[in-house]
Amino acid sequence: MGDIRRPTRVQQTDVAATLAIALGLPIPKDSVGSLLFPVVEGKPMREQLRFLHLNTVQLSKLLQENVPSYEKGQ
Repeated sequence: MGDIRRPTRVQQTDVAATLAIALGLPIPKDSVGSLLFPVVEGKPMREQLRFLHLNTVQLSKLLQENVPSYEKGQ
């Protein structure tokens, strides 16, 4: 497993989420991408955590909408 801070490959699905966060835009509704850490590692920790939270909330919403057996908190 590689270092999450310096990926050797970038998944195309991660680009939309990362660009949206970097530009201060909402993450696209159907994006399944994860934040690329090198883009935000120079930011204050509080801001990094906020970005991760935004990404997590968006992915959680996708799960709730698309996986019938998904239940929050279980």
